Amino acid sequence: MDRNLTTKSKEEDAKNRLYRAALEVFATKGFAATSVNDIVKIADLSKGAFYHYYHSKDDLLFLIHDEFITYELNLVKEVEKNKEFTCHEKLRRMINIIWESIDKYKENFAIFFQEMKFIQGEKFELISKKRKDLEKAFVTVLQEGIDNGEFK
Repeated sequence: MDRNLTTKSKEEDAKNRLYRAALEVFATKGFAATSVNDIVKIADLSKGAFYHYYHSKDDLLFLIHDEFITYELNLVKEVEKNKEFTCHEKLRRMINIIWESIDKYKENFAIFFQEMKFIQGEKFELISKKRKDLEKAFVTVLQEGIDNGEFK
């Protein structure tokens, strides 16, 4: 077996365990009350492992938000660009994407709205831009539908 592949999969496993642990602890204790010790205890990893992959718990909070907003944005953009769909069909599909995303990323979604006040600086700007791009996709489809007479 390729040693690099084994090392890479172990690293991905450790990062995923830390991520899943942060989701669990942020959901139960909240971001502010969560310590790095809480996260590594649930992940069954050392603090050294945590700091090898992340600079702070803020990085994990950002990733929790970024994962679901990126998922939504990518799917919504695909629908928005599809020339075969009517605006009505695009809007229906885009709304379904949001509902399915909420179901798929329940924990992420709840943490986002409870803890978004803790995301600041560049990370806040990145999340805000993606949220604005998502909103813009909906507005574009609605405006297109109004312009072509599909929506009144």
